[in-house]
Amino acid sequence: MIGVPSFDIWHILRELGYASDLFIGRDPDVAGTYVIITDRGSGPSFNAKWLRDEFSIQFRVKVANEQQYLQGYNELLKIKNFLYGVETKRVSEVETDLGDGVDVDGTVFINLEEREPDTVTVIKETDYIRFLLSSEPAFVAYDDNDRPIFTMNMDVMREERQAVGNREPLQ
Repeated sequence: MIGVPSFDIWHILRELGYASDLFIGRDPDVAGTYVIITDRGSGPSFNAKWLRDEFSIQFRVKVANEQQYLQGYNELLKIKNFLYGVETKRVSEVETDLGDGVDVDGTVFINLEEREPDTVTVIKETDYIRFLLSSEPAFVAYDDNDRPIFTMNMDVMREERQAVGNREPLQ
């Protein structure tokens, strides 16, 4: 489902080699340390004609137990360091001989798993061109099981590559 920022960011992090447990939009009922990516929307758009949009993503980490407080903070720093300074990442919606999927700079994912199809047809492309923190990792609270929860917010800029309605790509 290309176009939903949290979904695209999940794929970008995987393509960059981030290996920790990542979930999109929900807090799973699992033990251990994991990260949840949620869409936070955007502010007012001053860019009605061009297909360049800015929005916010929130990363929330919950660690296995209260002794791992530092691990929660460091997990968010790891995500920051994966995304800061990264060159443009092209995320494409694709059809393959193995099913529909997402391609990030040549790495194809089908049903959130990295695969190697024989044929790939690009349907839609989006370039993610900037990742900036709007808030550093911050402790939020302990959950009902005394597990520390941290959050970090990031502003992201992306450009669609194909015209949509009255809006045009910047090419």
